[in-house]
Amino acid sequence: MEWPEKLARVYIPPMRAICVTLAAVFCMAFIACGGNGTATRATTTAAAPAATEVAAAKTTESPTASGDNTTVAPATPTAIVLNPSIADALSCRVPPVRPATGPGSGAFQRYDLTAFPLAACNDGSPAVLYFRPYAGDTNRDKWLIVLNGGGGCDTGEECAKRWCGVDTNFNADNMSTANASNGVGGGGILAREAGNPFADYNQVEVRYCTSDAWAGRGMAVTTTAMDPKTGATVTYQIHFAGAHVYEAVMATLRQDGVPALVYRRDNMAMPDLDDAAEVVFAGGSAGGAGVINNLDRLADMLREGSNKPVVRGFVEAIVGPDRSLLGYDSATFCKENELCSYEVLYKGIYARQTAEGGQRSWTDDSCIEWHRANEPGTEWQCYDPNHLLANHITTPYFVRTSLTDQLLSSNFIDAGFTTATGQPLTILEYGRATAAFVNGLQSAVERGHEHEVVAVLPGVFAPSCSTHYTLLQSDLVNGVSISVAGGPAYTLFDAWNHWVTGTGPSVIVTSAPRTDVCPGER
Repeated sequence: MEWPEKLARVYIPPMRAICVTLAAVFCMAFIACGGNGTATRATTTAAAPAATEVAAAKTTESPTASGDNTTVAPATPTAIVLNPSIADALSCRVPPVRPATGPGSGAFQRYDLTAFPLAACNDGSPAVLYFRPYAGDTNRDKWLIVLNGGGGCDTGEECAKRWCGVDTNFNADNMSTANASNGVGGGGILAREAGNPFADYNQVEVRYCTSDAWAGRGMAVTTTAMDPKTGATVTYQIHFAGAHVYEAVMATLRQDGVPALVYRRDNMAMPDLDDAAEVVFAGGSAGGAGVINNLDRLADMLREGSNKPVVRGFVEAIVGPDRSLLGYDSATFCKENELCSYEVLYKGIYARQTAEGGQRSWTDDSCIEWHRANEPGTEWQCYDPNHLLANHITTPYFVRTSLTDQLLSSNFIDAGFTTATGQPLTILEYGRATAAFVNGLQSAVERGHEHEVVAVLPGVFAPSCSTHYTLLQSDLVNGVSISVAGGPAYTLFDAWNHWVTGTGPSVIVTSAPRTDVCPGER
């Protein structure tokens, strides 16, 4: 059996923001991708030169700043140069460079992670976060950290198409920070609005530009692809550095080797994350995968300090049906590549991720350790997000998912999955299967592989929405509610507050999936 270059590529019309494809390596497992077409597997060579991250002791010096709304890092080590980069090699659009100086247009202030040379986007530009400090003394030690989503790519061909915006919902702006805004507004769970439990926390939004679900460590990977515009064969280097970006973000917020971030509007320094009392780690789509990959890792790191904060995860737009219960016999990748079962497919994903020259994507550490100790040879299950949530994520977490998510569901449907009984997987069948998984999530965790160390069962909010990624959209966060057994209608924040306080239903799922848009959910 030959492992396929592309399991399935599903076209989503331009109005759809994000979709998941069943890519040969990681898209099927975690990330949301866009586009279609046949891809050729990249020839990859790990060619990253040695680079040392900043590891100096914590400092309280003020950072250098320019303009009214942008904090600029102090002098830093030299970044790894791509030779040539994807921008240099391809003939299609390059993001116009927006200087990281001057006032931004939103409430959040930009900070470039140039102090950490491994924290780089696909094209080598520095990773970027946006921040604003707490409001009110009672919120000084409370944090909300959000990882953005935005698709992904794995092969040289996929990444070239993604960069050029060909057969995909994305383009170079999703792989670079060259044109990143100097400020963002903050909506949804970041909005300073009445009723938002996170409204006045220290808030951080991290731009996604690594195309790897916040999990890659591949630096200066050499790959060959066809230029989508000219048809010429090109060779370029690309970073898949999402794990490095995650580490740089946390080091920055912990003021580990870099000074405190200063919010220029008020000349107010951000507190030290190590002093936190409460941390909410959130993300949607590829960002939701990033939370799953890193939540326990973040909690373990912060609990090593004296404060031992309460850490909670908030996972959106990545949870779907139990993949082990779907039918694979009619799927395209079964017919064409003999990948005809859950086990065979995910063994292939695991093998490709851990092979020499692969992205070596992170997953939850305890999952790999548990399987090696208890069920050797089943480590491949650690690349299934549902398996991780049910068995290995021990830090308290909350799931928000749209049962009839048009973008996630279309990929399963178009790839030819069936129900366990062999019936075609329609969008409503997808919704019912997703509802079954999230309704049973607490029970699954109670009997899961690491249930002995789980102190809090997960919360769930699952309306019958068609919208994929809602966390940063205020109308979809505040305007959607679910009635439980003919009783009161609960919103997302109601469900979250019930879960945190234990004062009401914390698993709130639409009883009969529909294809309505989110605001129609009642």
